Amino acid sequence: MSHSTAVWMDPAKAAEDLVGWISEQDFSANNNFTVAVYQGNDLVISKVGGITEKAAATGRILAYIRENSMHVGRKIYAAKAFATLDGPVSNHAEMCILAACGASNVNFIKCTSPNCKFCKATLKAYGVNNANADGPDGKSQIGWRHPFLQVSYGTALASREADQLAELSGYNQAKEIAGAPVHGQPASSAPKGELLLLLSG
Repeated sequence: MSHSTAVWMDPAKAAEDLVGWISEQDFSANNNFTVAVYQGNDLVISKVGGITEKAAATGRILAYIRENSMHVGRKIYAAKAFATLDGPVSNHAEMCILAACGASNVNFIKCTSPNCKFCKATLKAYGVNNANADGPDGKSQIGWRHPFLQVSYGTALASREADQLAELSGYNQAKEIAGAPVHGQPASSAPKGELLLLLSG
């Protein structure tokens, strides 16, 4: 169903509608997708492992955006994977967006699935307006990569999740890593976020 263009003057409403639509699509059944408001008006879309222009889901998402004129007066971006050497599953959708945009440029963010504890803690620490903040925690993750610091966490490591989260909290507060991680793992490469322009209204 098409909406009035005026509805999408509020970028957060556009983001929420897009998340709602994506969550009903078959391609999101096993993937968490995330939509964010970037620099006050533009929208950024990502998923676990990042989004590329050639992905089948991208075409369907863009068709919905065009049909509902969500791109009018704004740009639509995709956030790509930011640390490919650490494996795509460790590049969570929310963190792909933070790595590409910078936390201070993300005005609103919402996911089709609950945030994992690592994502939720990091979004809060960096002051991002997270629509999923008060929702349930997502399931434990095999791998999770920090969007700005060279460290990884997850159930693939030996340390308890609580110890990993406590260590992450210290790093998030300091915005740096002092010494080698005890409960996390040094990441394979420095994070390098990238935005891909999909539409310009």
